Amino acid sequence: MKKYFVYELKKSLFVMCILAVLTAAIYEVSILMSAEDILEWGSRRMPTDSIVAIGGALSVIIPIWKLEYLMKKRSVDLYYSLPLSHTCILAVKFSVGLIVLFSSFTVAYWVGSFTAMATFGALLNNVNFVFMYFAMLIPMAVIYSMTSFIFTRANRFVDGIAFVIMTGMSLGTVVEVISQFMGVYRVTLFFTPFGAMSLISWYFFGNFFKNISSAVDVSFMQWVGMITVASLGIAAAIGLFFSERVAKAENCEQLSESYFGYKTMIPLYTFSLALLGTLNSYLLTVLVAGAAYAVSTLYKRTAKIGWKFGVKVGIAFIVGVGFSFMI
Repeated sequence: MKKYFVYELKKSLFVMCILAVLTAAIYEVSILMSAEDILEWGSRRMPTDSIVAIGGALSVIIPIWKLEYLMKKRSVDLYYSLPLSHTCILAVKFSVGLIVLFSSFTVAYWVGSFTAMATFGALLNNVNFVFMYFAMLIPMAVIYSMTSFIFTRANRFVDGIAFVIMTGMSLGTVVEVISQFMGVYRVTLFFTPFGAMSLISWYFFGNFFKNISSAVDVSFMQWVGMITVASLGIAAAIGLFFSERVAKAENCEQLSESYFGYKTMIPLYTFSLALLGTLNSYLLTVLVAGAAYAVSTLYKRTAKIGWKFGVKVGIAFIVGVGFSFMI
């Protein structure tokens, strides 16, 4: 296993270097572009949203890149023929992916941070760069774990991408529906994997500069959202390795029947978006119905989605529209 780990790490070095250089350049440019506003116009807004976007994107892209081998029959047969257990192979790829993630992000973050220190000098309260760096590693690891688990529930690459998008935002969608009934707003974001990273950015950007205090207070519901997502991240990491023990190579490229994907997400989104869409426009209601059918054909790989699943989606749509008149 040690030799295989070294092999995977060496094989990933080139991609890691490319990601580090590319993301460092993006973050540095965003800081330099903000320099005029900060130095000439007195703005005290550091472009931390760009490093948050970089960290979030890396946390999604890298696990998909490392685990795509599970989506092709040829690569599955090749890896499963190695004198290593399925779980060991997955553990190595998962670990190497984390190394690539944190290494690339670290380079980008500190290149941008040192650029800011050199550009803005005495205006900065530099210690917050250190606190923000370590604070962001945790939600990045959570997003990485959740993406790894959700992506591997699919049997095709396209399905895996769809699963990541749909399942990753599902909790936030449910919270948005509940908040419509309860009249509680501005909490949905924090029940999504990117919510914690956004809150960290908002909290720290005010403290980058001396004599400027942060105006962001973390509410009870925001804490609930972040703790919930963090718990799901831990559960996803555990579930990833337990599920690999019973994975079957013959499922590769077959219909993706996991309950973490189309089978559950299409009815859930149909209900939620029909409810939310009807509140705003009947045109959106029609678009939701069309989108539900389109995604269902992607799931079934045919225009004939089957009457049982069609009835399930249809009921979800009707109930969603009906509930919209109760708000």
